[in-house]
Amino acid sequence: MRIGLLMLCSTGLMAVFAPPAAAQEVPPLTPGARVRVWAPELRDHKLAGTLVELGADTLVLQARPDAGWLRIPRAWVTRLDVSRGRKSRVGSGIKYGVLAGLVTGALVGGIVCKSQYSCSNAHQEEGDMTPLYALGGAVMGAGSGLIVGALVGDAASGERWEEVPQSRWRIGAARFGDGRFGFAASAAF
Repeated sequence: MRIGLLMLCSTGLMAVFAPPAAAQEVPPLTPGARVRVWAPELRDHKLAGTLVELGADTLVLQARPDAGWLRIPRAWVTRLDVSRGRKSRVGSGIKYGVLAGLVTGALVGGIVCKSQYSCSNAHQEEGDMTPLYALGGAVMGAGSGLIVGALVGDAASGERWEEVPQSRWRIGAARFGDGRFGFAASAAF
């Protein structure tokens, strides 16, 4: 009975803490993949866009949907990254925002109460109200911090990139959605 319970608990913990298998797979380097090309000859030394084609000597990239294709000689390319999607930092922003708002609100609430004689006078009927003011300030600060932290975290979210070594680039033929054939690239990981 104990062994069965131990196995059940172990399996449950592994299911909770093990990363999903799909998250460990690297997106393929095929036409339509979002890539970032590093080349000293490019403005800002890097450019992100949609991979159109990867030939033996040229990489074709579309930086924006409304822009034309850009042909980049492979000899220029010093690094090639594949997008793994966007990473959200909203959770971290909320966590730090609530913490900062909580502390700041408690301090401001306590200072406001101490600055008023009627609030911090221990000889009055209600007693010293400083802890109550600090608590109220902490609650209001935490609420404000939650909102500001979420906005800052969302603004700080960015794309996750994984480098593809040049030794793993592969070239082959592919059929595009409109029926055309062309060269395509893939990466072996």
